[in-house]
Amino acid sequence: MNQKVDHLKCVTLTCRVAFLNNNSNNHDCENISKNCYDSPSKMEFIYGIGPEGLAPIEFKLAKATVGDSFHWNLVPEKLYSFFGHLPHPHWVIPSDVKEICLEISVDRIRPASPREIVSALAEIVNRRERCSCC
Repeated sequence: MNQKVDHLKCVTLTCRVAFLNNNSNNHDCENISKNCYDSPSKMEFIYGIGPEGLAPIEFKLAKATVGDSFHWNLVPEKLYSFFGHLPHPHWVIPSDVKEICLEISVDRIRPASPREIVSALAEIVNRRERCSCC
């Protein structure tokens, strides 16, 4: 049975990003590889444990299965808030960027262990104490 993204599941994603400015020839997120900023980044998190509820990306990934792939167009100011409290790749966004294409692929879904859940909750608290971004 193919597992779905759901509460208390450990989710592993591959993230690719393309930064588009006024000089970019292609504003189609479906062809992100033509504008890809860097090699793909991985992120892993426990779904559904955020102190303020689900992050925007978690809403978008609800019930996804391994192999699913998603594309989003975002303005630069919204990139990091899209990930909310989740540990995510940090890209340096050039100042001339007008639009960001984000491609996310679901690589793995598995039940999270109690130890992983407690550790993830502690990391959220620790990040919130270190910065005002979350």
